[in-house]
Amino acid sequence: MGLRARYLALLALLARMAKYCPDLDMRHIRAMGDALVRSACQSRRRD
Repeated sequence: MGLRARYLALLALLARMAKYCPDLDMRHIRAMGDALVRSACQSRRRD
């Protein structure tokens, strides 16, 4: 799975989480997505 596909799947998951947790702010969601992408990039570099 490419990084782009993984990122899109992640965004879909976060959007679903936002629907079920209305107290989650979009800023938090974007920050979580960025952190996950960053960690994915780091683990990719390690391979």
